[in-house]
Amino acid sequence: MSINGIFRTNKARFISTGILLILEIMCLTGATYFMTPAFNYIKRNKVNLFLLFIVVSAVLQFTDTILNSVITILYNQQIQDYIHKIRSNISRSVFIKGNKNVAEIQNNLNSNMQELTSKYTTPLLILCRRVLTILFSVGVLFTFNWSLVALTLLLSFIGLYLPKLFEKVTSSATFMVTKRNEQLLDTVEKWASGLDELRRYASFGSYKKAIKNSTSGLKTATIKDCYWGNLATAATSIVSLLGIVLLLALSIYLYATGQIVFGAVITSGIFANQIMNAITYLADSLNQIKSSQKLRQEIKKFQEPVKFVAKNNSSKKIAQIEVNNL
Repeated sequence: MSINGIFRTNKARFISTGILLILEIMCLTGATYFMTPAFNYIKRNKVNLFLLFIVVSAVLQFTDTILNSVITILYNQQIQDYIHKIRSNISRSVFIKGNKNVAEIQNNLNSNMQELTSKYTTPLLILCRRVLTILFSVGVLFTFNWSLVALTLLLSFIGLYLPKLFEKVTSSATFMVTKRNEQLLDTVEKWASGLDELRRYASFGSYKKAIKNSTSGLKTATIKDCYWGNLATAATSIVSLLGIVLLLALSIYLYATGQIVFGAVITSGIFANQIMNAITYLADSLNQIKSSQKLRQEIKKFQEPVKFVAKNNSSKKIAQIEVNNL
């Protein structure tokens, strides 16, 4: 599973989704930006102009909400088509290579696809959205004062570096969940095929013990995966909170020294919140995407072209055909 694979599934829809995503973030940024003159005018008691910019901001916010829904629908269609293609390739590979491990096949066709959706395709859309949010927000802050941009970039670097500290452990933890799930399915399959014998000898205890061991392994792996993922998110959230406080403090200082207008203080705080939240989600998305790396490599093996050689059952090689009792 890769970005190139998602793109090739339906190029026109992929490009349309990208364009709409840019427009969405522009509307979101504009909705916040127009609050600057709105607050400036309310300070001067110009209510009419204040209301005008508030209405413009509200319209942009509404447009952003509509575009967000449309993008989600288009992107989900793209991903489902891509997953269908992957499943077809897996089925073809199983058919040609003759893989008889039912648990592995079930895991690849169902559980692993769900895992990749939650750990790769969904974070990928969040990643793109947050990157655009940061770029547009930084652009607006630059029009206020360059020092706001400098502090934002510094905080962004720190926030994005944190996931690298957890990259190895989260990737191993996620991969272990898929393997434990496969082992559970394999255990269920093997014991289910011998249930008649178990009933005959009343050996329910052995069956129960085997299932318990497999589910216990899956539970432990899942808890460990959640632990490392949440720890990485918590570390990034702390940096995000500190960043919001620092950016707001800098905005107040710049206003006090006459370097920015009153409205910029408030909108700088909003942009600071948007940027740091974006960094939090961005770091979390990167962490999830990287945690799915081993699983994506595992699935990639089934996407390699497999040549199907049909047996030559030509009638020319048949010496005689006899049909009786039709």
